[in-house]
Amino acid sequence: METIKQDVVIVGGGPAGMVLGLLLSRLNYHVMVIEKNENFDRDYRGEVLQPRFMELMQKVNLHQTILELPHTKIRSGHFYHNHKEIGRFPFHDLSHDFPFGMWMPQPILLDGLHQKCRLNPHFKLLFGAHVKRFIYSDQQVTGIVIEDKEKKETIIEAPLTVGADGRFSTVKRLGKFEHEYEYYPGDILWFTMPCPPDWKGKFQFHLDKPYPYLILPKHPDAVQVGLALPLGKLKQFKQMAFPTFKDHLKELNPHFREFAATVPDFSSFVPLQAKTHYMKQWYKNGCLLIGDAAHCSSPAGAIGVSLAVTSAVIAAEVIHHTFQSTSLRLDQLHDVQARCGEEIKRIHQIQNRLGNALFSTSPFFQTIRPFVLSVLTRTSLISVLLRKVVTLPASFEVDSKLSR
Repeated sequence: METIKQDVVIVGGGPAGMVLGLLLSRLNYHVMVIEKNENFDRDYRGEVLQPRFMELMQKVNLHQTILELPHTKIRSGHFYHNHKEIGRFPFHDLSHDFPFGMWMPQPILLDGLHQKCRLNPHFKLLFGAHVKRFIYSDQQVTGIVIEDKEKKETIIEAPLTVGADGRFSTVKRLGKFEHEYEYYPGDILWFTMPCPPDWKGKFQFHLDKPYPYLILPKHPDAVQVGLALPLGKLKQFKQMAFPTFKDHLKELNPHFREFAATVPDFSSFVPLQAKTHYMKQWYKNGCLLIGDAAHCSSPAGAIGVSLAVTSAVIAAEVIHHTFQSTSLRLDQLHDVQARCGEEIKRIHQIQNRLGNALFSTSPFFQTIRPFVLSVLTRTSLISVLLRKVVTLPASFEVDSKLSR
């Protein structure tokens, strides 16, 4: 069996894994990213980049690279009830440097990061490889065994294995990491349709009965719609006759009628669990979890990529400082969680409260929900709350070496 030696092996070629690989290779560490898929093609996965993401990229001198990639800017968010606007927020109230959100298909983002990584000989990316098991020495993980599509196994030896492989992380499972908490109030059922002219550049929240829905601009000329379904509703939809489901869709919004008339079956709809979770510890025995593997956010808040990359950037700095110390003590990697874990927990608390509101089946709460939100948007409270979620804390700093 072939053996490849690296300084760090990263499992998962999503935004967190690619950003970490890029930053570590900049610092001259030999890094290999293992991605189970054959390419970056994926849909309905972290396509909204909040101002926080661009603020992070500015800290590590990648913001211009990102801005040059194809994207759609989102300038404002709008709240609706019974098709009437009840409130809004402009992104320029949230961030001075980046007064917009961005819609960027994740394949475009990942390919852009990969093009940057390919310029560095210290970086390697392997597609179509699955992690089969860990390699241990004195109860410490010292590498992984991967299997490619031809069933050939290869050993990747590295003093550090990073799990950046998402909410269903293989590294998390093999390392027997434990959850501190999980929160699962419902599902988001996504579909894509052409963008009406008056919807361009808007982030829309519709607080209607029987369930709310989100409408997001999708580059270049479509929108992505997400129906917020309380637990059990998705199963009911799948069990009903498809024409009946289409009738439900037509009643939600007049703009959905043309789409519903032409869609052939349920294959045009993609469900995602609106689940939040947080692991008790992110590092143990030679393994570090980052991104959704460590702290998964609900897709309802469109904050997942921004938070995943937060822990990736901090991990790059902590890994560098750990490897540069006179004695290699990997337990210093607990500092990744120590530096950003509490802030992520606070954001999860906000998300969970919003989830309670979004997925509530209480008739009373569904009735008062739009009126409460209307009041909030008329004050500065909504901007204060959103700023805590979609922008970096003023105190956030990273080592300038990461930006070289």
